[in-house]
Amino acid sequence: MKFKLLFLSLILGFALFTGVVSASSFDLVVVRGDNLIDYTVVSPYANSKGVPIVLVGPNGLEEDTELVLRSYRENNYADLAIVGGETAVSTEVQDDLEDMGFRVERFWDWDRYGTAGRVAVDLWRSSEEAVITDGKDHENLLMAMRYSLDLGIPILFTENDEVPESTRSAIQKTDVQRVYLFGESSGVWELDVEVVDMDVEEIDFTREEEEEWEGLYLLGGLVAFVAALSMLLADYYRRQKKVPYDVFTDDEREIVDILLEEGVVEQKGLPESTGFSRPKVSRLVKDLEERDILRKENKKKTYVLELNREIVK
Repeated sequence: MKFKLLFLSLILGFALFTGVVSASSFDLVVVRGDNLIDYTVVSPYANSKGVPIVLVGPNGLEEDTELVLRSYRENNYADLAIVGGETAVSTEVQDDLEDMGFRVERFWDWDRYGTAGRVAVDLWRSSEEAVITDGKDHENLLMAMRYSLDLGIPILFTENDEVPESTRSAIQKTDVQRVYLFGESSGVWELDVEVVDMDVEEIDFTREEEEEWEGLYLLGGLVAFVAALSMLLADYYRRQKKVPYDVFTDDEREIVDILLEEGVVEQKGLPESTGFSRPKVSRLVKDLEERDILRKENKKKTYVLELNREIVK
């Protein structure tokens, strides 16, 4: 439960995955931001197809989210997919989207297993491979999601040791020939597909060592997720006049706050101001410069930094 809450708390109020020109029939995907399962199911699809995701909150469309959606619509984004039932993304939100001029189609089922299957069948349509894990095993869920993102393949769920009919049907309809299994679900081995067990290496750890490694994996995964999300958000706003403060990591905010307060600063003074090492400061500055957040000029054997965008808190 702590893992789930921590993971969900790191998902921003809205986020946008951008990428190559979409091969999908949808221009946008809308999903409930604090619904871990729906977000996990649709992220690999959106990332693979280059379709932006807009996350909505539990209370409908907030002002910032609505502004982003209207901006998309003004730029000829028209076909929009909602992933999740009406308890996740309300009919009021759907009505608002249609009032903006979007053509909306909803993809969902009565449980997480069915929703994952619907996304695989109706959005992916075909895939030779899929990632599969227990839909309630949050310990393996993050790794499974990351793997499906890396490979650009759908993610499906088992229920403990059983393979739900919706999952079996999705495997058959999408013509999956190989599945990558995270965790233990004996029913998967009975499927007529090749199974790649992602937990084949068995190492004897003490309980203390197990907890230490679990903590490291969790921390690394969360850091990678938040860093990637922040970079994608900043990339979208690169061509905008304003950049929301929420897109920055805590470390980046240390530097952004100094620039907001002082206007122009010398890079060589940032290690003392932030408490960061010089290599860390150089890396953070480089990342912010590449995302067009700040500009850097070489003056008198040092670099002078200045914000290149308006930061909105």
